[in-house]
Amino acid sequence: MNMRSLLGFLPPHLPYSEERLPVTEISPCDRSVLAIRKGPGPGRMPALVAGNALKTGARILGTEGDLLAFSPVTGTVEDIHDLSCIDEEMTAVFLRASGDDEWDDACVGIAGYHDMEPGPLFSALRAAGLCPVPASMEKAGAIVLNCIESDLLVSINGTILDENRDLIRDGLKLLARAVGADATV
Repeated sequence: MNMRSLLGFLPPHLPYSEERLPVTEISPCDRSVLAIRKGPGPGRMPALVAGNALKTGARILGTEGDLLAFSPVTGTVEDIHDLSCIDEEMTAVFLRASGDDEWDDACVGIAGYHDMEPGPLFSALRAAGLCPVPASMEKAGAIVLNCIESDLLVSINGTILDENRDLIRDGLKLLARAVGADATV
């Protein structure tokens, strides 16, 4: 049995997903493709090779040690290819899922995140690899959530957005506070 929280990437045993968010049983896919945006320099290439084993939530690092992504499944890297999109270059990492949902030991929650001030919260999120905003980037004017209705759990249970409206708003306020945004769209 595999459980997923509304946020999709949080193990359900964490207090904020087990106690406050609904979970549902889903079957994991047998293959997964992770698209990682390329950037300037060679450091944006994943430091992975075919045959590497990954657990769900494992950090995928670049060749220079930068955090690029998290593994969405437990499994093995099958292949890595360049991928051209309309206006940017990506690296596609093909993963073969093992059928197990074993979480990486380093994928843990942030204790006391509800009570943290924006500065320490932002630092904790960046240290956990959960906030992709570079420290040198200007303050975000707005946070734009795109395609939230296409999330697997929201599609399975269409009432989540209604039933958990306040929790979702609280999460958005927390995110906006962490990145210094003035608005959420």
